[in-house]
Amino acid sequence: MATNAVRQDEPRLGTFGALRQRDFALLWYGSLGQSIGLGMQQIALGYFVWDETGSELWVGAVAFMNFAPFFLFSPFAGVFGDRFDRRNLLFIAQALSGLSVLVLAVLITGGLVEMWQVLVIALLSATGQALTVPTRLAYVNDLVEPQFLMNAVALNSLAQNGMRIVGPILA
Repeated sequence: MATNAVRQDEPRLGTFGALRQRDFALLWYGSLGQSIGLGMQQIALGYFVWDETGSELWVGAVAFMNFAPFFLFSPFAGVFGDRFDRRNLLFIAQALSGLSVLVLAVLITGGLVEMWQVLVIALLSATGQALTVPTRLAYVNDLVEPQFLMNAVALNSLAQNGMRIVGPILA
């Protein structure tokens, strides 16, 4: 008879047990920041475009650019994550997202931004994120010991999805 009870000789892992794995903990805390930042960016960018143009069309175009890469590139990003070093791929994808947002910040601060630039930068940033998400999910398996895997997947899901609620609230 199968039972779901924990055997007495097996130690309990605890809710945050996978965070005892140093490399996974670093990835997880990075996921928290990335997910919060993504949520904040999507709200702030939409608000900025509305404030500048007053146009629903432009806001919709930016929202489309923010989400189109997820539909187009995420299936292929899993292949890249399997063929290339996941750590390097995460670094490159996050650098693409971060640098594109930095360029946008400089353009906005300098008063040089045009709406076509916002669209291109939103597309580049979202492309980096579309590469990051599946690669990050696959990377979890490389970072934790087998007994922590289910806990790590649950925590990773919490970081990815839970912080997408927190980010827009903070924005």
